[in-house]
Amino acid sequence: MRGENGDSRGFALSVIGFLFIVAFVAFLYSPYFNITQVEILGAEAVTEEEILLALGLVGPKNIFRLDVPRAEERVQEMPQVRSVEIARRLPGRVIVALEEREPIAIIPYAESFYTVDGAGVVLGPAHLLDLPVLNGGAPVGLALGEEVTSRSLQTGARVAALCTPVMRDAISEINVLDLEDIQLVTRNGLRVRLGPGVDLPLKVDVLESLLHRLPSGPASLDLRLPHTPVLEKRP
Repeated sequence: MRGENGDSRGFALSVIGFLFIVAFVAFLYSPYFNITQVEILGAEAVTEEEILLALGLVGPKNIFRLDVPRAEERVQEMPQVRSVEIARRLPGRVIVALEEREPIAIIPYAESFYTVDGAGVVLGPAHLLDLPVLNGGAPVGLALGEEVTSRSLQTGARVAALCTPVMRDAISEINVLDLEDIQLVTRNGLRVRLGPGVDLPLKVDVLESLLHRLPSGPASLDLRLPHTPVLEKRP
């Protein structure tokens, strides 16, 4: 008799435990934990709609059903995104923190223009031509989110990345057709010879220190020997 009572109590406790687990799981996946807020940090080039689409938030979605690693993978597939971190905040808040790639130069390609970052990664079509244009020969092909394969264009992107935003505004062209004679052309007609791609950070620093003091009009500045820059006016 005592054994039967023990078995009954054990069965009852098992049923209660099972019902509790079912109720708990049902609560976790109830509308209370639906995602109601997505906070996006660091986004300028990427739109909110693109982020929500990458997260799969086209309708009500429970926060526990959000596959964070897969969502981060899909967001990072966007050409403009360098890195992303996604975090849940219960009951229904998701935080998406982005680090975007910075467009620093433009590449002509197939009668269009595309922006690249300092590593030569192709970000997308250029809507404004307010960045330096890299003149390094026509690339064989471009793929969004991938680095350009041309060594010349990669070098040009590196030169642009060394420049401050103010300097990039002043430069119209970075000529890397000859990697032994890299040249810049400013918007007011100054031609700057950097020579081969050695000591580029120093050469760009010297250019920055001189740029606002140089006369306007056609002239050339030789920085192949950065410690002894030579300015020559052209007719």
